[in-house]
Amino acid sequence: RLGGYIPAGTWRKAAVVTGMKLYIGGFFAARVTSLAVVLCASSTVGASWLVAELTLTLMARMIHEDWRVQVCVEQFDTVISLFMHVVCTIAITCTALPSMREPQEFGPRVYIVTVVYTYFSNFVMLAVGYHLDRRGVVKVWPTTMVAIVGAATIVSMVGFALMWTFMVPSHRRTFYEHMTMRQYLTDHAWEECTTCDLGDGQDAVRAEVLYHYKKLYWPPEEKIRPWIAAGWPMWEKEETRPQWFTGEWKRRVL
Repeated sequence: RLGGYIPAGTWRKAAVVTGMKLYIGGFFAARVTSLAVVLCASSTVGASWLVAELTLTLMARMIHEDWRVQVCVEQFDTVISLFMHVVCTIAITCTALPSMREPQEFGPRVYIVTVVYTYFSNFVMLAVGYHLDRRGVVKVWPTTMVAIVGAATIVSMVGFALMWTFMVPSHRRTFYEHMTMRQYLTDHAWEECTTCDLGDGQDAVRAEVLYHYKKLYWPPEEKIRPWIAAGWPMWEKEETRPQWFTGEWKRRVL
């Protein structure tokens, strides 16, 4: 549903992959160049800029209660969640990896807003960097640096346009349509998926959702309780007991 945006056709697949490389490559070049100027001019301002980006993206994810790691972690949940947030933010602002738009990372809406922000902020970084560079640390002329960042940005945008044009049309909305982790598990995993690590069939998928993911991201109770009530008597019988119906699974769900 999210990862299948690359078409099966040979030439269309090649076009999407080529576009993706241009998109990521140009994005990375523009970001690193702009960030380097700010850090060379003032490491304090550069570090403060990065902290501000981390804080704003974290606040955006907190609004939707979607910032914690989705899997069950016994200890250091907050620390791990914050660490993964830092990793994901750096990945998006430096590479714009399409996989970062998935709900278990940033989600489509926060992803696309962050990408657009980065395109524009690169030029603001250049302006701030040259304004602060009183000692002349940056040896490249401002016009040259603007041209470099501008060219890289154009390459990235052209790559995204190429990728957008030839990707599977039904998956275009996965780059911008709002979807939290809970929405993904409720609408897709719970209702549509039929295979997972615990086995095949909808029951196995639903069992994995409840066992593998935090209760924060579980589907609503009105979906979970009827399913458990209908299946529990059959699962208790030895001849019809699924492999995933273990004591550990029952302790986790009940």
